[in-house]
Amino acid sequence: MNRELTRSLDDRRLAGVCGGLAAYFDIDSTIIRIVFALLILAYGSGLLAYILAWILIPEASGIKSADTIEYRSLYDHTRRLYRSRRNRKIAGVCGGIAEYFNIDATIIRILLVLMALFYGSGFLIYAVCAFIIPEQPY
Repeated sequence: MNRELTRSLDDRRLAGVCGGLAAYFDIDSTIIRIVFALLILAYGSGLLAYILAWILIPEASGIKSADTIEYRSLYDHTRRLYRSRRNRKIAGVCGGIAEYFNIDATIIRILLVLMALFYGSGFLIYAVCAFIIPEQPY
């Protein structure tokens, strides 16, 4: 199957860049959105990269071929990153990341606290993730 990198028509917040990249690499679009948000906040380069991707990556066509439908059905069954409803202390970010990677949430919490203490970025990263990662559905 020959895949083509296009901006998503279905999984989009702004221009479909993150949804298109996620579909192409077969990962959750929330992870791509977090990476772009952190690059924007950390270096400002994420904004330039997003705008360039918006210009350079063509939008997906409205007509889906059999390959696209088959590929989309494969993508729909992948894991999704959500904020946890069960394993939460504040907003469920650490619990959701831990559930996604199948590790203990305490490890994620410790890493986040260490980042907050030594680099000052832990709070900002948590706030960005709480805003971008959707809450787990019931």
